[in-house]
Amino acid sequence: MQWQTEVPNPRWQLDAQLEDTWLLMGSCFVENLYQYLKLPSGNLFCNPYGISYHPMVICDQICVKTDEDSDIFQRNDQLYAHWLAHSKYTSADRAQLMAVLNTQQIHLSTHLQKAKYIVITPG
Repeated sequence: MQWQTEVPNPRWQLDAQLEDTWLLMGSCFVENLYQYLKLPSGNLFCNPYGISYHPMVICDQICVKTDEDSDIFQRNDQLYAHWLAHSKYTSADRAQLMAVLNTQQIHLSTHLQKAKYIVITPG
């Protein structure tokens, strides 16, 4: 009598090289993966808008432009924030926040085009 179910576990052949470009987005898991993988080539880009757990937010971060001023709001502590960005991206100056988010968007766009590996981990 067999008490266990045999599940085949094929080996996944990941042919990653040091010069490969990686894009990591999503939960705190990719932040830890980023710390583990830190490549000497610097071709590793992680969470351009900070940690995000909800799959729709991650999708919006990839697909939606963050340069719209209407998505910026002022919190109770008088700091400006953006609906798609983590709370670490806040500023007392609305224009400064827009500049930071636009820079992150340019980096994300560049890495999406040239990344060989994209890792997305929703929470």
